[in-house]
Amino acid sequence: MKGARPAASSSADGDSAPAAVLWKAAADAMAWRASIRDHAARRERKKARAAMAEADGELSRAAEACGRVVDAQDRVDTEALGRAMAATKVAAEMLSLAFKALARSSRLHRKAGAGLKRASKAYGRAADPKRVADVRKRAARAYADGRVSAGIAASVRRDAKTIARDAGRVEACMAEWASAAGGEDARPSVGAEMRKLARPMGTESDGIEENLEEAVRTAAEVRKVFAESARRSAAGAAKAVSEQGDDSGGPDVQRAEAAWRKALAAANRADADWG
Repeated sequence: MKGARPAASSSADGDSAPAAVLWKAAADAMAWRASIRDHAARRERKKARAAMAEADGELSRAAEACGRVVDAQDRVDTEALGRAMAATKVAAEMLSLAFKALARSSRLHRKAGAGLKRASKAYGRAADPKRVADVRKRAARAYADGRVSAGIAASVRRDAKTIARDAGRVEACMAEWASAAGGEDARPSVGAEMRKLARPMGTESDGIEENLEEAVRTAAEVRKVFAESARRSAAGAAKAVSEQGDDSGGPDVQRAEAAWRKALAAANRADADWG
């Protein structure tokens, strides 16, 4: 007959020592997954800024073309009119890409914040108050970053509506000029519209911070740190499970092991999805 297994020691909140090891591993995996999302969110914001900068360039070209549509003799340059139309369409497409990237950034930041909140609870089960405080701060920052991305996305949507309106006006001018009823009578109205549009146009791309390269690099480094922590603690968790042998260790260990395996699988999927 085997000797009785000694009772497991307990962590500060009542979980056994093996369970605390497993909860720590689960928390590290949750924090790793959150860092992956935060990194991805910042890359999406970087994509948005690039798209907005391209939109600004197209809008400058559109404004210049609008200024050349009607000359001093009230003659219409249809090629300039076409260039204005093409540039505003490209600008609208770029703003659509920027909006989608910012919307993804906002969602990813919010998900990162939610994941860090879950990680803080798991660190609490592992009796690690220092990590609880750290990830709570990170969660608050992630939610704040999500609000920033959402605010810029709303600004981009307003810009897109303005550009779409301007594109419609250019298109209407082209249609008026090309119509059989146009001719000489169309020139004054075309000229008036083009003079309105031949103004400095641009998006609010400066609303996105300029140090995005640094922000993305920092997020990548944080992601590496959390990944390494998750891998180290996973080794400890696997050892704790192995040492339990045929003994499940009780409900606290079972719950902790299930949480760890689920969190680690989710983190690995996120790492693959947002590599």
